[in-house]
Amino acid sequence: MDKKQLLHTTIYATAYSSCGTYLACGDNYGQIAVFNITEAVEAHSLKSTPYVVFQAHTGAIHALVTSGKYLISAGFGPINGWKWSDIRNKRPSKSFTLKDLQTNENESYNCVNYANKDSSIYTGADNGITYKWDINTLKCKGRFSGHTDYIHDLDTGSNTLITASEDGTVKLWDTRTATCTNTISPCKNKQLNRPEFGQWISSVALDESGEWLVCGGSAQPSLWHLRSKSMATVLETSDKSYTPNKLMFQDDEIISAGNKSIIYRWNVNGEKKAEIPCSINRVFSLSFKQLFGSVSNSLPLIASGNSYKLSLFTNLGYEGKLLSIV
Repeated sequence: MDKKQLLHTTIYATAYSSCGTYLACGDNYGQIAVFNITEAVEAHSLKSTPYVVFQAHTGAIHALVTSGKYLISAGFGPINGWKWSDIRNKRPSKSFTLKDLQTNENESYNCVNYANKDSSIYTGADNGITYKWDINTLKCKGRFSGHTDYIHDLDTGSNTLITASEDGTVKLWDTRTATCTNTISPCKNKQLNRPEFGQWISSVALDESGEWLVCGGSAQPSLWHLRSKSMATVLETSDKSYTPNKLMFQDDEIISAGNKSIIYRWNVNGEKKAEIPCSINRVFSLSFKQLFGSVSNSLPLIASGNSYKLSLFTNLGYEGKLLSIV
């Protein structure tokens, strides 16, 4: 990668291996770089470089997720699966491709999630449809259609799928029937609406109980109670022009990053807890380590965005060392 490419590198996605030792990141050139995070944390050097790098897509990689022994990559074109064992041996080769016969071959996917309960992969596409794939048969077994614009983000719970779209809505779906059970329109809420930014929702997350949802985009970040279908609180930020690219629940906190060089932390009641400076100006991905079969996340936290470097946080109070893909 030459210097000009480095200056224009964006790392949209990161994902840990199921063992928690390795971290994969995908960039706008279709490359996946993999780091040995255990060694990176223990190394005395302030900068760590990849364990292995390989070309995974012909265009940008927008999302990565681990499903047991596989790393799933989504972006421009079909969704690809890679065995972590091949990656660890520095011999990555494509294990499978997920392709829907009803979908354009050059379809772009923006988000991907793995639901361990029913061994399903969920992918949100530019055509406004979310697809459900069986990891064992590699067949599409559900299409969730109802959004009028592309899918930015999604999350899953017990028999539940939530999707966030450029159309300004968040939809809740029953994964057993692929039917929409509820629609939330944060942009229509006077406390949240910011018309100067348009009407779109870029990030959404569901808590472990399935009772609470957090979302944001052109609308301010906010916490919603699903049973009462009402907004519980606005997640206040010091910069009113802040728009989140990532929102997530972490233990008893809500964590977010977006178009500013800050990582926000709130208590689950919406009270702001901390603002952590980050050397990346625009953050697109946050990844905690999550061991396979575990419901809880752990440090280190990895942040990536409009840089060829990634920020590593071994403490949620300050930024640690940087990882570099070159």
